[in-house]
Parts: sequence; C-alpha cells; structure tokens
Amino acid sequence: MHLTIFPPRKWMRDWGWERFCQGAGTFFSQSPTLFLRNAPNFSMIYDLAEFFALHTSGQFRTDALSSTARLPYEALVKRRLTPLANPAIAKRTFIPLSYLLEYQLKLFGYPHTPAVFPPCDLIFEPKRKKKRVVQVTRVFPNKRIEDFIQIASRLREYDFVIVGADTRTERLTHPKYFANLLSQKPENMDYVEARIRHRPDLLEESKVYLYTSIEPGINISAAQALGAGCIPVTPVWGGGSELVHAAGKGYTYADIDDAVNKVRQALEDPASPEEIANTAKIFGSDKFEQRIKEIVKHASP
Repeated sequence: MHLTIFPPRKWMRDWGWERFCQGAGTFFSQSPTLFLRNAPNFSMIYDLAEFFALHTSGQFRTDALSSTARLPYEALVKRRLTPLANPAIAKRTFIPLSYLLEYQLKLFGYPHTPAVFPPCDLIFEPKRKKKRVVQVTRVFPNKRIEDFIQIASRLREYDFVIVGADTRTERLTHPKYFANLLSQKPENMDYVEARIRHRPDLLEESKVYLYTSIEPGINISAAQALGAGCIPVTPVWGGGSELVHAAGKGYTYADIDDAVNKVRQALEDPASPEEIANTAKIFGSDKFEQRIKEIVKHASP
C-alpha cells in the first residue's frame, strides 16, 4: 500500500512546508523512481522491490535466506548494482517505513532518514471479543494465505476468517490462485469478500489478528487491527514482527508448528482489548505527521 502525503494547507503551515518548498524540496510517496533534478528529494520506501526499481535491472530476494547466509549475496548485489545507481542520488533522501528497510538502505549506501511508521487511520475500536482469528488482506501469493489456512486446519476448535479485497486485476494475474485457496480452506474458516470499513465487526469482534506475510513494511491493516484490540500474531521476519515489538503486545512465530501454539496462546490470553488498542497510537497519523514535520524542519534551508 502506498501513501499519498501531498499535505493539507494546515500541515504546510505547521510544518514550515512553504519555507521548505521555497528551497525546491519535494516529497514523493508513489514511486522512488520519481525525482526533480537539482532539488532535494524525499522518497518513501514501503517495500524493497520499490528500492530496486531505482536500478535498470535485477531483482533481489532474500526472505528465504538466513541473516548470516544472505550477507555475501547482498555484498555481491551491492557491487553489481552500485555503478547503475541514478546520478541524481546525491540529492535524494529515502524515508524507510520500517526498521528492516532502514537497514537495507544503510547496507546499500543510500542516504536515508530514520525509520518512520506509516500513518494508519485508527478508525476501529474494541468490541466484545469472540475467540476468532482474522486477517484483512488482498488475495495475493506474497500474503502467504496458505499459512493462514494451514494454521486454521490445525485449530479446528476456533473460527478463522479472511476478509479479502480480491480485485479483477489480481484474479487475472493469478487466475488459479484464488480457486486453489478456497479449495483448501477447512470448515472452521470463512472467506468474506468485503471492504473492512463495510464489515468492521469482523475486526472489532475478533480476538486475534494473524498476519502471515513477511513483507518488510509495517502493514496498515495489522496496525488497524491492533487499534481494534486484536492481539497480533506474526512471523519473526518482516514488518509484522516490528509491529509486535514496537507495540509491546502480541506474539511472533518461526514456523507453522510455532504459529499454531502462539495463536492458541493468543486466543486464551486474558489481555484487555482496550489496553491493546491503546498501544496502536504509535502508528496513528498524528505520530506520522510529527515525524515528517521533524524531517522537513531539518531539511529546510
């Protein structure tokens, strides 16, 4: 999910944005390949794939490698791609939307700010909880919904639900993926095709949010679930684990066996939903505004 932050007039005034714009500085949130020549540029990075779009060729995938094993590979990629770097890079600064992305930018020598969590509309609130596990997601292979199905299959005494926003484009891109997923789901799992804004009960009344993706960015739906008082359970890799550690609530797992145990623990956890929801404030839009304001302040001439 990409962010649009061309700011309201009030933010321009409060941040000192007008003074920053007079110095020909520009923020980009849609693509890191966009920039203005001879001007300070700030580009937000949500995913490592966006970062590598800066180069003319090459793909980069390390999520299946251990941290030790991937270091020589990363060093090789760095040597090969550095000569291809955009000549405008000296006037560009990247804003990583997770600590892992900040680490990758540092590894490859890109100028960057400290990590900034993406702004989340905390529009959901805790309701009376059911022992139910939920995930709000697009139906795409990198969301690892197969893992969600496996975990649900081994915890048949509990209810699981995927709230999906499966678009026609995604179905055309992966024509058999959706059908294969539905054919695998156990009886205790439902798939509801809806925008979560139209079915807030599915989030607000669920006790556990099982986030299975290992994408590096902080997931906005997971942060919203935290705001709804759901206990997050995520892989130990990727943005999900950063959310758990930043909030100080939730569980992380290393494999499917571990995930089954952690989901069961979370479903029986006596933690207060209101207390969990309170921890989500660090992902609110006001915190994001404050961090961007600090960046603008330091960049202003």
